Amino acid sequence: MIDTQKNVTWEVKQPAMDFNPNNLASYHVTTDRFTWYNGSIGSPGIATTQCKYKSYISDNCNTQAFVTVVNRKGWCGLSNWKLPSPTQLLDLKTETGAAHSIIGNEFNLFPNTQNDVYYSNELAGYEAKGASFAYPGKYIDVYTTQSYRNVRLISE
Repeated sequence: MIDTQKNVTWEVKQPAMDFNPNNLASYHVTTDRFTWYNGSIGSPGIATTQCKYKSYISDNCNTQAFVTVVNRKGWCGLSNWKLPSPTQLLDLKTETGAAHSIIGNEFNLFPNTQNDVYYSNELAGYEAKGASFAYPGKYIDVYTTQSYRNVRLISE
């Protein structure tokens, strides 16, 4: 999804499907979760059922491995995907309203968004900053890097 006002492209998650290396959409399934990891910081993660397609990310089910593969595959013709900053992640949240608090919900701009936490690219101490899309309100909280969470990548 291209945001022409901010000049960024957001990853749009796909409905649940079986992994197929010849179908790039199957790399972006809404139900896939990752531990937060960036180099030597965070939790390297272990391939589990949380990450159904472990064969393409070398048995690590973490954010860094996912970003590396997405960039190598050239999702949407781009190779500069990354986790969003906390501010960028909050740009997608609504201030008020019911659960499922993502902008453009009435237009289905971000289908398949989970009512759960999405990781950002920043840490607070040893915990990752993230935002929950289960509730409205523009706030960031911190979560253990060892928990499997959602990601929504951004390309600038």
